[in-house]
Amino acid sequence: MLAGVCGGLAEFFGISSFWFRLGMLIAFIPGGVPGILLYLLLWVMIPSE
Repeated sequence: MLAGVCGGLAEFFGISSFWFRLGMLIAFIPGGVPGILLYLLLWVMIPSE
């Protein structure tokens, strides 16, 4: 929703973006740092349309 990372991954893999968003939410739970770093890394790596 913020940068389209989960939506882009969902479109690439052909599954619902709900599962990627749920995975990101779980990654944010242990203090937030792993999830934030992963999200920022993917934001930079995934090309915008």
